[in-house]
Amino acid sequence: MTETKLTELKETARKILSYNRMQLLNKHPFIGNIAMNLDIVPTRDARCDTAMTDGKTIYFDIDFLSRLNPDEIQFVLGHEIWHVIMLHFLRGDKKEHDIFNIACDMEVNQILDNDGFMPPADAIFPNSRHSRKCQFTFDDGLSAEEYYDLIQNWMKNRAVADNDDNGKGNGSDNQSQTKQTESRKKPKKDRNTQKCGGQFDKHFDKNEDQDKALKDAMSQGAEDKYGSKGADEDYKPVIIKNESEQREATEKVREMVVSSAQSYERTRGELPAYIKKQVDKLLDSKLPWRELLAAFITSGFQSKTNWNIPNRRFAYRGTYLPSHNGDMMRIAVGIDTSGSCEQDCEKFLTELNAIAKNFDSYELHVIQCDTEVKDYQVYDQNNPLDPTNPIEFKGFGGTKLHPIFSYLDLNDIDVDAAVIFTDGMCENFDKNEVFDLPIMWMITGNYHCNNLNVGEKIHIDKK
Repeated sequence: MTETKLTELKETARKILSYNRMQLLNKHPFIGNIAMNLDIVPTRDARCDTAMTDGKTIYFDIDFLSRLNPDEIQFVLGHEIWHVIMLHFLRGDKKEHDIFNIACDMEVNQILDNDGFMPPADAIFPNSRHSRKCQFTFDDGLSAEEYYDLIQNWMKNRAVADNDDNGKGNGSDNQSQTKQTESRKKPKKDRNTQKCGGQFDKHFDKNEDQDKALKDAMSQGAEDKYGSKGADEDYKPVIIKNESEQREATEKVREMVVSSAQSYERTRGELPAYIKKQVDKLLDSKLPWRELLAAFITSGFQSKTNWNIPNRRFAYRGTYLPSHNGDMMRIAVGIDTSGSCEQDCEKFLTELNAIAKNFDSYELHVIQCDTEVKDYQVYDQNNPLDPTNPIEFKGFGGTKLHPIFSYLDLNDIDVDAAVIFTDGMCENFDKNEVFDLPIMWMITGNYHCNNLNVGEKIHIDKK
């Protein structure tokens, strides 16, 4: 294929993918918003003959794209985006790669099916409730790791059954039977699983040697309808080299998911239950609470177009202006002054202060409250908070936290977000209440906080 022809094909593919990404944004805004933060690159590379994501980019083979109908393009795009949300490109270490791929697809495809996407005929599901033909009978709603174990057990049982059937033969060649039995001992060679795993996307292996993968693919005669395939300069998957890079990649995904969830709830209302469940899993992942707090603050600072609210000072004129100009980070810090919070407050303020110092310019508006606001102080780079010399707690009455937000409104205190430190044993915050800024609840203790139904929640691990 000539370079000119390839350029033309890629340009056509870009237009198709760009159009479908906008369709996702309109029809499925939660994953559509995330898609807008991912690069989508048409490619023609021997290592990627369908679609693949490394968590940053979705690669689409141009021949594969040309064979999909509009519904299938939408499904595959959604499929790759959910792989990103669920961090599948980082999971699966020390697992058989091919089997884990199938398990990941089971986890993703049922979500897409529930969301109204039209799955291709060969899409893999955990049971026949999603597909007319499925040889698995697993439950819905399990993790990829759980499906991985179930598939392995299924394969072992299938291999035993096949061996038993071969043992009942009527005088067939023993050597041939031995070879057949040996070929089934390795799970990845199981012909039934290979058939079920006829997936439409290539799953990224962060441990794969890309040079070797290219050499292996080309040695097997990689080709499509345009001829032989080799290396494509546009195919540049990000290789995660160490734990630090893995944490960074995880944090970027979490920031995208939080931002998209907040945008959805501001424009469309409450997230659908099946999406909220997956978002909660990510928020309640094994990331330390310090990293989750940092992600909440920095994600808002990096995308103020998502967090900006009309400036209340001009609302009475019927004029709506952006809240801030410049790069200052302003956070309202509400502190529940009940006795159970005092013990953990210092480590919370220490971490918050460390995050703030990463910004050239910041303001921490610290508000103490029991049943009413007891104290208000502002700290910035010129007057920093000193967590080692803790602020004097004031109050210790009952606990009501709505006064914090009333105080912000009544005093025209303009902030980007609110972080509330509490044990959660306070009045109810109804999901229908409207707050004009993002809220993060930093919860100390073991209280489940079913009364806090707005914003995000992080439980501070005592360990």
